Amino acid sequence: GDFFFFFKADDIVAWVDDANLHDGLMRQYTVVKLDKAGTLEQVLKEKGLDKDKIMSLKVEGDICETDLSFMGQKMSHLMYLNLSKAIIVANANGDGAGVMQGFGYAPLKHIVFPEKSMKTIAGWAFSHSKLSGNLIFPEGLEDIQHYSFAECDLYGELKLPSTLKHLDGNLGSYGALTGNLILPEGLISANEQPSGNFTGTYNFPSTLKSINGNWGYPNMTGTLVIPKFLTKLGDGNV
Repeated sequence: GDFFFFFKADDIVAWVDDANLHDGLMRQYTVVKLDKAGTLEQVLKEKGLDKDKIMSLKVEGDICETDLSFMGQKMSHLMYLNLSKAIIVANANGDGAGVMQGFGYAPLKHIVFPEKSMKTIAGWAFSHSKLSGNLIFPEGLEDIQHYSFAECDLYGELKLPSTLKHLDGNLGSYGALTGNLILPEGLISANEQPSGNFTGTYNFPSTLKSINGNWGYPNMTGTLVIPKFLTKLGDGNV
């Protein structure tokens, strides 16, 4: 016969606006709006929501390092995360404003980054997590630090924002990164290879001043043009 489903909580809504970012599938996710950064764990408890049963989550409002670490290290089944309407502010000590961090070894598979406020992806931020597929980096991001996506399997075209100045993080190092990597004009330093198993193509922008690490090793073939204003060619195989 026919089956009818009724949602009893207003916090459960359809993942309509992000369907194209999640394997083209419609998903359900829990929506949490924070009035104060650092209160995500408390708000979930107040709503009677079990952190270990939430698989898909959307957080709106101010968040800080405390909230990011809670999602990445204490929500044991969180796989789909939408932070598009979240703003990363400083923690109680005044640190971490604009810094994405805390998801190393997390079960997270897909993330929608904050549309605004994210300036830095910290070192090891998503290393050894389950993150895979395409990543869309928002404008405003300036720094991707060391090993931020180590062991992640990223594929498709990976387009970095025009605001990016420093690329120190391996985008899938020792994992797999396939497709094209678009390095933006304005990039100043590229200090690590994109991936130990990178098989796509890329071009260095004319603004690049420093290259370090094993760019292009071991799978790159073809012609590589060295930028005119390059002042440092460091250790490694370029």
